[in-house]
Amino acid sequence: MTHESTTVSGEVTEVNPVFKLVYTWKVNDDPTTTTVTWKLEEKGSDTLLTLEHIGLENYDTATAPTMFGHFSKGWDNCFNGLEEYLKEKDVKEKA
Repeated sequence: MTHESTTVSGEVTEVNPVFKLVYTWKVNDDPTTTTVTWKLEEKGSDTLLTLEHIGLENYDTATAPTMFGHFSKGWDNCFNGLEEYLKEKDVKEKA
């Protein structure tokens, strides 16, 4: 995945189709690796999506706060985009 001058790479480490996806996350050429986990859980007629991004403590003390800020903003954008997509899909299905 690439965003402006940021390249993210990683490897899938666990897959449970429909319920869980876990992968490593490396930014640019930084040797630091973090882990991202997506989980889907049935809640009645709804689905709960949980995102966990761990390992920020692996960054050095000077870099960690900056990376946290970037990750936080990026995940907010991701979920905002997902929310908009699902709203549009719902409207189309009801039409």
